[in-house]
Amino acid sequence: MNALAEIIRDTYKLQIHRGTGKAIGFCVGGAACHYLADNVVWDEIYQNPDVTITDSMKKFPHQDDLEKALKQITGFTYGNTYSNVAYYAESIVALNDEGDFPSAWQMLSDFFDEYELSECGECGELKQGDARVFGGMRCGQCAYG
Repeated sequence: MNALAEIIRDTYKLQIHRGTGKAIGFCVGGAACHYLADNVVWDEIYQNPDVTITDSMKKFPHQDDLEKALKQITGFTYGNTYSNVAYYAESIVALNDEGDFPSAWQMLSDFFDEYELSECGECGELKQGDARVFGGMRCGQCAYG
């Protein structure tokens, strides 16, 4: 499993629930949005200030809101349909709503793997395409100054 997905899963694992009208806690997609919006230092990835991860996205986002949030962290604009982001958003929400949390977490992990997203363990910055961080090491800036 992708290291970033594993951190998010371990942080929220006891608070994950199916999206019902009275549910408390988070769904898998909401946990990802909450963690990424509140705990990760954004560098060049968070490119569109007009699209923000809202409070409602940090709990039980609908598929289109999760898609918007995932596109935001990968640098896509919401109107860009040339990606698999919609597939991942739909799958994460559907699996979560079915109560298949392990598969929903795996789908989030697959998303992070496809877009090479991982977090530097030292500076906490989300690094896209950094082979060192993706391999579980510190980013080049932290390692070499």
